[in-house]
Amino acid sequence: MISLLTLCPPFVFLLWYSMVHADGSIIQTFDYLRQHGLQGFVDIWPRPTVIAWKIIACYAAFEAALQLLLPGKRVEGPNLLLGTDLFTRQMVWQRTQ
Repeated sequence: MISLLTLCPPFVFLLWYSMVHADGSIIQTFDYLRQHGLQGFVDIWPRPTVIAWKIIACYAAFEAALQLLLPGKRVEGPNLLLGTDLFTRQMVWQRTQ
């Protein structure tokens, strides 16, 4: 899971960069990266704008408010290795069994 989260965004970014800025040539992109090294990768990595940071902050605040204002129902589940058996359902609308 961690490898998916850490390796997928750079791979997708390099694929996008190859298609948009290197005329679809992956070889041209890797030649650029071989010549410029890690600094070349840092130079071509897109920087978030102020608007993007505001969108991320608003989304984080909205998610935090949902967690605080609409907590899920606590249910008991199987015993875990840590000794706890309480879980929180994170759905507002749920079917009752």
